[in-house]
Amino acid sequence: MNKPLQLLLVVETSSEEKTDAIYINEVIKKYFDVSGVNIKFVPLGGKKHYKDKKIIGKINNYTKMFHKFTNGETITIYFIDTDSVNREYKTGSFFKNLCIFLEQSGYELVWFCKNAENVFLNLEPETLDNKTQMAKAFAAENKINNISKENLSKSIIELNCSNILTVLTKYLNRKD
Repeated sequence: MNKPLQLLLVVETSSEEKTDAIYINEVIKKYFDVSGVNIKFVPLGGKKHYKDKKIIGKINNYTKMFHKFTNGETITIYFIDTDSVNREYKTGSFFKNLCIFLEQSGYELVWFCKNAENVFLNLEPETLDNKTQMAKAFAAENKINNISKENLSKSIIELNCSNILTVLTKYLNRKD
């Protein structure tokens, strides 16, 4: 029998703005069987907070509590926008430092290039009046069916793409 599994999904958005969680939930619903998997979202309130003591404390607390009550395993996955990929990801220090931190911590990285709105709506977020309403409409109208599996399964960063399926497939059973 497999050990119980908990996924901690650390998202860039705040606890009030749940846009990333909406898109991620739609991907999970469409592609994965998560019966028996405990999924928790941990909001960062901005990517620069990726290693704040408060965030690491939450991750450690969720991990310890889950293990204490289930003797299960916790996988922590950060979901981060690449933003301007040519400028920041390839030449900037932020993503280098983030990747070093994640590797040292044993955490995974899911990236959205340039951001979740580019990947799921093919739109720039600054053109959207209400990102949350757009994300809710995306879910309500099952627009996940319009997103190609290939664009969600990239191993190298490309505009309007993500590695979300590549990473989640390591831990969850696929439906398809």
